[in-house]
Amino acid sequence: MASEEKNIVGSKSRRSARWGEKVMAGILLAGVLLVIVVTARWVSAWWSMGRARSYQADATRLLDSGEINQGMALLVQAWQLAPQDPDIMRELARRSDKIPERAADAANFWHKIVNGPSATVDDSVSLAAALVKTTKAAAARHVLETLPVEVRQQPRTLEIEADLLMIEGREQESEKLLRIALERSPNDPDARFRLAKMKQTSAFDEIREEARHTLWELSRGGGKLASKALLALSTQPFSGSEILDVRAILSSSSGINNTDRLAILSACARQQPALADELVLEEAQRVAGKNPEDCAEYYTWLAKMGRAEIILNDLSENKAAKTAGSATAPAPAPLAFEPKAVVFESRDLFLAYGEALIMKRDWSTFSSLLTRPSLPIENKDAALMKALCAQGLGESVEVIDGHLAVALTFARTAKDAFELIRVADQAGQLNRPQMELQALMSFSSPNLIMRLGVLQRTYRLQKAMGLTDDLLTTADSILEAQPGMVPYVDEATYLRLLTGRDIEPVLNRFSPEQKDVPIEGTLSSQRLIWALSAYQCGSLDAARRWLDGMDASGLAVGQRAVFAGLLKATGRAADAFRIAEKIFPSAVLPEEKWFLQQALN
Repeated sequence: MASEEKNIVGSKSRRSARWGEKVMAGILLAGVLLVIVVTARWVSAWWSMGRARSYQADATRLLDSGEINQGMALLVQAWQLAPQDPDIMRELARRSDKIPERAADAANFWHKIVNGPSATVDDSVSLAAALVKTTKAAAARHVLETLPVEVRQQPRTLEIEADLLMIEGREQESEKLLRIALERSPNDPDARFRLAKMKQTSAFDEIREEARHTLWELSRGGGKLASKALLALSTQPFSGSEILDVRAILSSSSGINNTDRLAILSACARQQPALADELVLEEAQRVAGKNPEDCAEYYTWLAKMGRAEIILNDLSENKAAKTAGSATAPAPAPLAFEPKAVVFESRDLFLAYGEALIMKRDWSTFSSLLTRPSLPIENKDAALMKALCAQGLGESVEVIDGHLAVALTFARTAKDAFELIRVADQAGQLNRPQMELQALMSFSSPNLIMRLGVLQRTYRLQKAMGLTDDLLTTADSILEAQPGMVPYVDEATYLRLLTGRDIEPVLNRFSPEQKDVPIEGTLSSQRLIWALSAYQCGSLDAARRWLDGMDASGLAVGQRAVFAGLLKATGRAADAFRIAEKIFPSAVLPEEKWFLQQALN
């Protein structure tokens, strides 16, 4: 019995020992696996970081050499490999800041950085700047208000706040703050240049002279600012001795690129036309002996200078031996000019040659060139040139619009903002307002200044075309992009009263029941709004009160038509007729024309 008990105990001990061994082996195995997993993760992270750093370095080299698309793609890959690395994110954010189309991406990256563990005050400043670029005014204001006082007073932060004030429609405050920011950087050449540019438009002679002195000083300092300063100076007349100074700077400064140099020479020629021949001769001597393909900028410049003869003489073949007929058939009518083969190998040379033919009004040769195979220009360029050629040849507006539509389709497909403006410009030049409007309304850009400029141009065109409803929509878009622009606030209010669209808030704001609003001192355009609102509410007495003693000389033509119609409605028929008879019906909007007819009847 005792022996059996010993065996049982021994068996239990052995089983317990084996279980303990298994547990220890399991723990050891788990430890080994954990070490392997941790090591693998560390190795993977180390390898990913190494690749990310390598991609970042390669991206930086590409971006610095101007390969923007490839560089940004590589930088994005680096970030994807190391999404938490603040240095890579900062590089991506900084590079995106410089590309208008990536403004929203820049803001997103700065937001990630600011909310990360390694955020700095400078990162918050950069986030505010990115938010301003994407017109997120409230968010930008919130970020600026979280900055320390000393940081908010730094020149860079003041500039950002000045831009924000501009978005908010506070233009005078914006300009004042920008001046303060630039004046706090007296040793920064770029700040001195920008401040001088602002002072150029001052109403005071001494301030304009101070700006001119600064620009001349910067122009003699060499580097990139030299060309910027000379271009700024060229917007105002040069004296004879100053033009000599300009030419001396251009010949001695190595920091001025050829494009800027030629633009400055063009400004000199515009100011002193007698100098143009001399400048053209100097440039011809500069490029003498060079291959035409190496002188594309020169020929582009000649086109802008209106020197068609030089372009055609330099880049045309002698056709005399090529136009003889056969014994049985007469020779085809020879073209006036036959371009050299090199013209079909260079986009810039082809465009310069085409511009020369346009100046010569040689539409037949121009049309023939555009039918050649393998042109060195893109289809969108060819479409615009064909539209111009079609008008020169007297073809129908349908043909012209067809070519413009092709160019517009290419620009829309590529979402190319600058190409859309180019199509709009060409349509405007060809007097095709519908096509111009289509191009403008297809425009989109995160750049606030560009967007506002296009919206205002759209507004003017719609007004000329009498598109009242579209006009109101555009006015609302302008105010959405930059709230508080007083002229457009008044315009939108006026147009709502004219069209009846979304009119209730306007009638409530300009209710004729408000007796305490002072009439004296109110602008004529705003008095007209009050009178028109009272008329729409059926209160002729209130309308009469706003119209009495009102000077209509400062009103736009269409507003004068409405003013005349309101005078007729309030019992002043003779006064209404005297104003209305001087207004051309074609110069006013359809809704304004109705008031004009009331005044004349």
